[in-house]
Amino acid sequence: MPAFGINLALKPFSHHGAWYNYVPYFALVAIAVVLQFIQMRQMQSRNPQAAAANPQMQTMQKVMRFSLHTFTF
Repeated sequence: MPAFGINLALKPFSHHGAWYNYVPYFALVAIAVVLQFIQMRQMQSRNPQAAAANPQMQTMQKVMRFSLHTFTF
């Protein structure tokens, strides 16, 4: 499944040959983590009353913020 010069079917810890072939895969993971943080911040700042109304949702957002990057590997 090649796109933009890299095979998207491979994982970051798959064998890529040289060290510089790992960079695009870890960059994609880093971009996904940063975008997830930005999305959570935007959702919380958009409507602070609704974000504060449900403490269970706040807890899930805090937990998922640190666990979603593991799913990208």
